Amino acid sequence: MIFCPVRSSQGRPVERKAKIDRTNVLPLTRQASLLRLSRSSIYYLPRPVSLARFAIMRQIDVLHHDCPFAGIRMLRDLLRAEGVLIGR
Repeated sequence: MIFCPVRSSQGRPVERKAKIDRTNVLPLTRQASLLRLSRSSIYYLPRPVSLARFAIMRQIDVLHHDCPFAGIRMLRDLLRAEGVLIGR
């Protein structure tokens, strides 16, 4: 892949990160600088979300949809009323 610094730095960071080629002769640090990305963002690999945490996030979404005026503390209290012990 040939990098053009002007064109490569355009677009959203997600799109630019997709242009990183780990098999290229050009070092990752140089590719990151040409794409105007931070080096730490290209080494980060997202961890999968556990099913329990995903279920709680889904519950928060449902509660927020039902009570859009509810803040952090009220959502916490609503979750506790349903038996989910969670912090703020």
